[in-house]
Amino acid sequence: MRRAGVEQCAWPRLAPRYDTALREAVTFILGRFPQTVAVVAAGTIVRGEPSASSDLDLYVVHEAAYQQRLQRFFGGVPAEIFVNPEPQIYAYLDQEHEEGRPITAHMLATGFPVLDTTEVLTGLAARARHLLEPGPPIPQDTNRSRYSLGSLF
Repeated sequence: MRRAGVEQCAWPRLAPRYDTALREAVTFILGRFPQTVAVVAAGTIVRGEPSASSDLDLYVVHEAAYQQRLQRFFGGVPAEIFVNPEPQIYAYLDQEHEEGRPITAHMLATGFPVLDTTEVLTGLAARARHLLEPGPPIPQDTNRSRYSLGSLF
């Protein structure tokens, strides 16, 4: 496998501070995790809605058989880095969907693909978008019955 490099990356338009932090973070990731095949940048900073408590959320797909979660600062900007092999990510997508908290799906569906050397993100993002699709609407009479029962207590 050819090692991925920053020259293969695409970059979202970010304020200079965040742009520098993202580039430093990706350089760190590629140095620390040489089997990286994809990186997604997600969260409020990438969506252009940063607040004082925002951080960079980076989802890393690599070919090694372990997962790791790191928290670091790059240029004074906090970053949370999630490193996982592809099969584990699919497992997280399904587990979080069943639990009703699709954190990974949201990151993969709405994030910016910084790097994708094997096109693995195509399948992951498609699965994430599918899981985020709304289900059938709840009929109003079902809602009314549920709230009527709750009012009895």
